Order: sequence, then structure tokens, then C-alpha cells
Amino acid sequence: MIRPTPPYPLVYEPLLRLALAEDLGRAGDLTTEATVAPETQASAKVVARRGGSISGLPMAAGVFALLDPAAIATGLVPQWWTDRLTVYAIGFFFFLLVGVSAAAIAVYLVRTEHGK
Repeated sequence: MIRPTPPYPLVYEPLLRLALAEDLGRAGDLTTEATVAPETQASAKVVARRGGSISGLPMAAGVFALLDPAAIATGLVPQWWTDRLTVYAIGFFFFLLVGVSAAAIAVYLVRTEHGK
């Protein structure tokens, strides 16, 4: 199955902002403000009953990120991957491996050149 590459957020974020502005307007979400206390927090899971495909996950995550960037946990990537220190550590060890490999190749090439 061919999976299309999702568009970059730069492409669809202005549309998300327009949709939110139209939905919330100047007054905000009147129904929610009238029925839900401001300190109320909620969470949700999107669960499929059977295999299939779902469209628009990056856009849905983008809406939540625009409303509250700190609260977003999309489930699109493992939770450990979103931790900044984990990403830095993976990057560090990756580039360390690349550097050591390049040095090993250079030593091999110098030795084989002198061995002739």
C-alpha cells in the first residue's frame, strides 16, 4: 500500500488558524465556557475497532498544538521520542558513530597506501 507523504505544517497551519477563528470567533466557544469549568482537564484516545487507515492525523494534532502546545501527545510517534534529551542523545551517538567510522576508514586508507 502506498502511503502519501503528509503536507508540511507550513502548508495547512494557516487553514487550521482560519477554521479555529471561524469556530471560536471573538467570543470564544460559548457552549464550553458555559458548561465546563476553566480548570477542567481532559484526555482522549482514538481507538480503531479494526484495521484500516485514518486520514488527517497531522492536521488534527496541529489543531491541538495550536490550542495548547504543551498538552499535545499525538501518539503518532513513541512518547520517548518526543523527549528532547533523548533526541539529543540519539543525535550525539549517531554523529559519534559517523565520526569514528570516518576515522577508521581514513586510517585504513592511509595504511593500505603505505603498505604498497
